[in-house]
Amino acid sequence: STRKSRYQHIFESVDQRVDEFKYESIEGHDRMLRKYEYKKALDAVMLVKVRGKWPEKTVALIKELIRRKGLHRALDDRSPDFLVTFVNFLTRHIGDYRFTPTLVDASNILLDVYEDSFEKFAGTVVGKAFVTLADKLQTEEQLVQDFLNVQGALDMISMAADTAEPDSGDDASSTAYDASKKAKTHTVISVD
Repeated sequence: STRKSRYQHIFESVDQRVDEFKYESIEGHDRMLRKYEYKKALDAVMLVKVRGKWPEKTVALIKELIRRKGLHRALDDRSPDFLVTFVNFLTRHIGDYRFTPTLVDASNILLDVYEDSFEKFAGTVVGKAFVTLADKLQTEEQLVQDFLNVQGALDMISMAADTAEPDSGDDASSTAYDASKKAKTHTVISVD
């Protein structure tokens, strides 16, 4: 205690303290990916605490499994409870623009894996989840189509404004009027 009080003024006057170095623990699903245990890795990120709080972790693992061509293997021969959970996750997050491309690919892979089993799922909770996913995909497709239509209309308006000349009494200034120059640099909607 004497030592602490004797050097206390030194510790208090220090600008910055460096904490002891701690190793970052590798998350469970990363460890499983390294061992090619794709089903276990997918199970780890489909836990309620992960998929509910950090859906981006779940989507990142799904994306990595797609990249490794391992999502087929991870989804094959699953219980109905897992399938319902997975399909509900897809349905819930497929509309999020950050996740849409990955989850559309995951939906296609899921359909590829279980295409021969659809008659088995008819009338079950799994079948209803697949129908809900199909409805959500159709809604998203219609939304993208509507955005493309709006973008086309905006492009036509922009082109018409570029070719129109302003009404002015001065014939000497007949330079082309670029009304949408500011709009081009501040584009809000882009579906490329």
